[in-house]
Amino acid sequence: MRSGQARHFIDAHGLWLAPATVLLATLAFLPMRPLLGSEQWGWPYMLVVGLVASTWGVGLAIFSSVLAFFLWNFMFITPYYTLHVDRSGDLVHLLAFLVVALAVGSQTGRLRESSEAARLQASRTAALYRLSSHMVQGISTAEMADKVNAEVRRVLDHATTAIWVCLSQDSNMLSPLPGAAPQAVTAYSFEAVKHALEDPDGKDIFTTRDSTFLRLSTTSCHEGFLQIHGYTNLGEDDTLFATSVAHLVAVYLENRHMSEVAMQASAAQEAERLRTALISSVSHELKTPVASLTASVTDLIGRETTPSSDELKESLTAMTADLSRLDRSIGNLLDASRLEAQAWKPTPTRFEVGELIGSVVNQLPRELRARIAFTVPEGIPSIRADFVQVTRALRHLVDNALQYSADTVTVGADFTEVGLVRTWVADNGPGIAHHEQETCDDTARRACKRCEADRRSGCGDLVSAASRRILVIDDEPQILRALKAILSSRGFQVDEADSGAAAMDVLLEHTPDLIVLDLSLPDVDGIELCTRFRTWLTIPIIVLSVRSDESDKIAALETGADDYVTKPFSAGELVARINALLRRTSSEPSAPVRLELDSLVIDLARHEVLVDDAKVTLTPIEFEILGLLVLNADRLVTWKQLAAAVWGADDMVDTRTIRVHVSNLRHKIEPHPTVPQYIMTEPGVGLRLITR
Repeated sequence: MRSGQARHFIDAHGLWLAPATVLLATLAFLPMRPLLGSEQWGWPYMLVVGLVASTWGVGLAIFSSVLAFFLWNFMFITPYYTLHVDRSGDLVHLLAFLVVALAVGSQTGRLRESSEAARLQASRTAALYRLSSHMVQGISTAEMADKVNAEVRRVLDHATTAIWVCLSQDSNMLSPLPGAAPQAVTAYSFEAVKHALEDPDGKDIFTTRDSTFLRLSTTSCHEGFLQIHGYTNLGEDDTLFATSVAHLVAVYLENRHMSEVAMQASAAQEAERLRTALISSVSHELKTPVASLTASVTDLIGRETTPSSDELKESLTAMTADLSRLDRSIGNLLDASRLEAQAWKPTPTRFEVGELIGSVVNQLPRELRARIAFTVPEGIPSIRADFVQVTRALRHLVDNALQYSADTVTVGADFTEVGLVRTWVADNGPGIAHHEQETCDDTARRACKRCEADRRSGCGDLVSAASRRILVIDDEPQILRALKAILSSRGFQVDEADSGAAAMDVLLEHTPDLIVLDLSLPDVDGIELCTRFRTWLTIPIIVLSVRSDESDKIAALETGADDYVTKPFSAGELVARINALLRRTSSEPSAPVRLELDSLVIDLARHEVLVDDAKVTLTPIEFEILGLLVLNADRLVTWKQLAAAVWGADDMVDTRTIRVHVSNLRHKIEPHPTVPQYIMTEPGVGLRLITR
């Protein structure tokens, strides 16, 4: 029998063990009766009383003292086996023994009880400390329930526990946590906690016929109940211990619930981040072919001369390729939606890896196929997978490799030592930065890369009239093809560059009259490239980008761009803006001093504005704003540029003040001030005076 079980047995059976101890001692003393005088047997009995007192406390010590008093008289004082005392001296010894035994037993019993209370308190404190230590280590709920059961059983002998929790915050159903003692989980217990749950204002501690229940509550919510089976009448100290355990369990459950909520919020935030990255990537993949198609169609419609059959065939071929790319992007977007909604089901089929690679390569334009090399050894076994999805995944890898590498791209396959067929794509491109590999999910890396490229990169350059040269910088072949067709048909000489490095090579050979820069170059930050251009070039720069955020427009214009056109774009609008910038540069430094727009006449030299031949009175600030827009006609002027030019410092006035002056100006010169046709606002960026 273990020491804990022995202690519990002795404590629980003290009512008969204490007198039995005195009787057994008497039987042991009886053979030695001739050895001691009758008055000396009080000392052995005093030791027995002390033993009883130190084991069972004051009550049984007093009972044992009285019992020893009578047994000494009955067994060891003449006449034997009677309670009669012949000598007065023996009576004095007996009475003295009784008084001393009662005093010694009471004192020893109280010391024993104090020592036991201290031991139990130390045991309770240690149990609470161990429980709190386990709970802060992030153990599971089942482990927590096991620990609670073990610690409560250690303090309250033979007690077992069960922790009843709500299945959800809004549920009226209770369930015991794994690890609950089987004897505690009964139909009667279930009914008890169900009734207590329906009475939220009930007692925090209540008892049933075989258990004590403690409500698990925190400041924010009610978590459930702690059941201590086998105890229905806890003492004050045990009640305090059980309440402390219940508080620890309640805090643990609340913290775990809050952790789960935090994890769900973090997962939702990560899902939203990936969704945003995906949408940004898909937005680029959708807008690029749409921009190319729009440019080609508007170019064909806007041409003054009928295109030749070869030109028409080339345009239609390019539009067919754009439509195919658009179809793939839409298919990818639909697949992503199905995956997110968990509505996609794979359809595995068996095929050869060479069939997979051949299918991907055959989807590429003919000029790109020449850059593909193959490394597919013989003997690779067939594979079973969803052919359509694997093809799309491999196509994405090949597209990225072709876009970000100018050299040959190798597509290969091999059979690994662990029995897997591996398909891979190798190129000499810049790759993904180490910090991006850590922060971007595999499925979103391309999206993140594209997002960063769109935020930073540069692209596209153009020139204006016959004999004018335009540099177009764009990494999308179809956009380059469309822009070259549009500009060449209008008499411009077009130079092409698909990266920042290629653009610098063109500029070293000759300086164009205008640059069209797209914000998706693979090798350089587009804003940085524009800044570099402005250190030694004064020619106009038009940004042509799929990015439509105000921050991108402001950043581009403030680093030196003269205009900003968002894809998809109209060929006519782009050409008109190019011509406007070229007219402005060709007329500098003699800026226009008189501008006529239908019934509106603005004469800067005479400081005069006429509407329907009637003079309009403007305030000095209104005239300065109008004059700045006239000097930059058809060109975007940012709020910061307006503030610096009119007020002398861009931090002296806010945008709302400028808007008030512009509103007053529109009421004086616009035919319909609420629907302006001359002074147009670029949301979040600035103003533009439209002259066409």
